[in-house]
Amino acid sequence: MPPRDSDKTPTRKQNMKYLIAILIPLLTFIGCTDKYDFMIPASDEIWPLAESNKWTYDASATIIDTNSIRATVLIWVDSTFFWNDEFPWYTLKTISNLLPLNLSYRLEEDGLHRLTFSLDSSAATNELYLKYPCEVNEGWTLSNGNTVILLSDNDQVNNTLGNYTGCYRYKESYSGGGYNEVSLFPGIGPLLMDYTITSPIGRLKAKAELVNYEVN
Repeated sequence: MPPRDSDKTPTRKQNMKYLIAILIPLLTFIGCTDKYDFMIPASDEIWPLAESNKWTYDASATIIDTNSIRATVLIWVDSTFFWNDEFPWYTLKTISNLLPLNLSYRLEEDGLHRLTFSLDSSAATNELYLKYPCEVNEGWTLSNGNTVILLSDNDQVNNTLGNYTGCYRYKESYSGGGYNEVSLFPGIGPLLMDYTITSPIGRLKAKAELVNYEVN
C-alpha cells in the first residue's frame, strides 16, 4: 500500500529539529557581524598602524593622590617616515600628557617595534617593544632600562564598545619608578591603559578606556 499523504508530512518534532538546525548557524553568523564585526582579531597585528588610524579614550588621572582630572584623549598616527631601511615608521601623537605616546613605531615579524632617538637626533635605536605572539610571563629589557613582561594572553575586557576575549596584557616597569600596563586586542590596539609615574613632585596615576576607534 502506498504511503498516505499524512505519512509524508513532517511531524511537529521534526519541524522543530529543522528549525533549530537552521537557526543555530544563522544566529552565529548574525552574532559575528554588524555591531560585533570589529571584534574579530587580525592575528598578525597587535596594534594596527596606518596613516589616519586613531583611537579615542575616556581618561582620568590623579596627581599626588589628591587632584583628579578627567579628559577625552585622542591618539592618532600622525605621519610616516623612513630611517636607514626601506620600511616606514609610524609616528603616534597625542595632545595630552596623560598618555605619553609621542614616539615612532612599526610592526615587524616578532611584534611592535619602536624607534628611540638620541638627544641630538643623530642616531636611533630600533628595538622590540611588545613581542607578539608571546608566551605568558616572558619578559625583556628595553634600551632605557625599563622591563616589559606579558602578564596574560587571554584577558577579557568589557567596555562600551563590546566584550573582547583574547586580549594581551603587557606591563612595562620604569627603571626610575612606576609602570604602565596596557591591554591590547589584536587588530584594534589598546583597549585599556593604566599608568603610574613617579616623579620628584609626586605620583601621577592615569587610566584610559577605549570609546571609539578608526583603523585601516
